[in-house]
Amino acid sequence: MLNSNVILILIQAIMFSLAALFGYGLGDVTVCIYATLVSYVISFIIVNRNKVNILNLSTFFLIGFGLLILGRFIAYLIYPSRYMLNEIVCFDFFFTYCLTDIELVNNLLFFHLTLLSFCLGYIRIIHIDSQTNKSFSLFKNKVSNQKIKLFLLPVAYFCLIALFYQSINTIQLALSGGYMALYNNQAEAYQTNFTLIINSSLIAILAIIFTSKHTNVLNRNFKILFYGLNFLGLFSILSGSRNVFIGAIFVLLWYFFYEKKIPKIYYGLISLLGIVIIASTNYLANISGVRGAGVESSMQANIAEAFFAQGGTFFLMNEVFKMDDAPFLGYIKTILPGSQLLFIKL
Repeated sequence: MLNSNVILILIQAIMFSLAALFGYGLGDVTVCIYATLVSYVISFIIVNRNKVNILNLSTFFLIGFGLLILGRFIAYLIYPSRYMLNEIVCFDFFFTYCLTDIELVNNLLFFHLTLLSFCLGYIRIIHIDSQTNKSFSLFKNKVSNQKIKLFLLPVAYFCLIALFYQSINTIQLALSGGYMALYNNQAEAYQTNFTLIINSSLIAILAIIFTSKHTNVLNRNFKILFYGLNFLGLFSILSGSRNVFIGAIFVLLWYFFYEKKIPKIYYGLISLLGIVIIASTNYLANISGVRGAGVESSMQANIAEAFFAQGGTFFLMNEVFKMDDAPFLGYIKTILPGSQLLFIKL
């Protein structure tokens, strides 16, 4: 007998087929949009079925997917009189162009297929047996707490101080030159930013400390580093960086609740809080005046504008489809995530 997740995934596959049929066969992009959004909602149900706590990494991935990839289409649903269909398919950041119908269908089907592939991993619930847990515990114990304290902690504090210094410089640059000034020195060649290496190193060290056998000293240092990094994420809103700000909130929510069973009634309160935060990002990002954009007059307009502004990532895939000579490092990091950190243009 088919379990619930298999049935839901089959529904997603049917929605994908209908989107392809109407998009390519009849040239109806509206069906493609709604089919993808329905599949997106189904994804939440699939990844959280039988979960004790829906505040998990899979949920946060889907929330990020909704903001960055489907944001403009969600804005269209929230405030259709403000964001017309012909407006949400046009991009005006760095360069200006509008997607053709076939380009829009190609992108929607690609991301629809991404959701479907992501959900395939939830067909069956895998239970980790005691032997696997034992092996994992042995792996964790190979890194002693003493080695962490002697080597990793000093490196982590150096990374945090460097990020704090870089954060101050970024905010000062945004205040003096506006949000777009942050991208004036963006290199044309494919290279890794030094700040990215520092940030990734700190996150990796925090992950090692988090999964190790904790002592009071490590717990205390972990909290200092963890809250320090997330404070910088929240602080980044002053430079107009809404993505990092929202990401820091997600990480804090996960840390507070990842091992706790949350009463269902609290999910409504958390959802309401999330809506208020999303609606407030435009206001917070404009406190310093770095973005120079006005704040909408109503809650509905602010929520829709926040989704619309974040949804520009959707257009990047269209540019990828057009690339004839993609950087070799781009292929390598797809196979070996994080490998790009080893390459720095001197």
